Amino acid sequence: MGKYRKVIIKAARKLIIDKGIFDFSMRDLVNETTLSTGTVYREVRNKEDILVWMFAESVGASVEQHLWLDKDEQLTAAEKIVCAFGYAAYAAELFENPTGTNFLGSNFGLIRRASQDAIDGAKLAIAKTHAQSYELFKKNCFIETDCTDELIIREAFSDLLVIGRGLLVLNNSFVYKPDYITVQKLCRLSRLVLAELSWHDGQQEIDDKKVNFALKTLLDNTHNPLLFKSRSGIYK
Repeated sequence: MGKYRKVIIKAARKLIIDKGIFDFSMRDLVNETTLSTGTVYREVRNKEDILVWMFAESVGASVEQHLWLDKDEQLTAAEKIVCAFGYAAYAAELFENPTGTNFLGSNFGLIRRASQDAIDGAKLAIAKTHAQSYELFKKNCFIETDCTDELIIREAFSDLLVIGRGLLVLNNSFVYKPDYITVQKLCRLSRLVLAELSWHDGQQEIDDKKVNFALKTLLDNTHNPLLFKSRSGIYK
């Protein structure tokens, strides 16, 4: 990431909250960052570049969350895995994300003016994050299960990605309003996937209440209230 890109992304997030994705200009961005016009344009060529980098940044945060959960000695191995894959969906149930980059960043038709440099860089960052997440997942599986077949482990990883991503998309939808509680749905579906592995001494146990508490604790420690709007009356 370029020297000033984090500063620019932070300023862009604030502008999106204040004005919306489509109504802030690059001139607004220059003024918000207090950087020179040339410096800003060396880092990002247009708003689409910014959205692509925001998406990569949001995906990259998942590794930090996984590492944070890995230190929680109160959780079973399966509960840590469920929390890692379900955190984004859990947060989306409680907060609105005004930047919408999870949607825009995964629909390249909407950001077709983004530079190839930004797209390639974001793809590389996302691939690195995906690889790190998989290695953490595999490590847990090798330590806490008797499974040594990496094909089975990779399939479980893929299934959990589908569950977490699917719940995230549904919770972010303004058209479809889910009538489920994310943690309960997340735990129920994850049990089906993780049951395929041979776990050691209760490490396969998934307690909905423990998962909910761990996710709330993680949210309390990583959530930035300036970037998200609480869905009324839900988060306490």
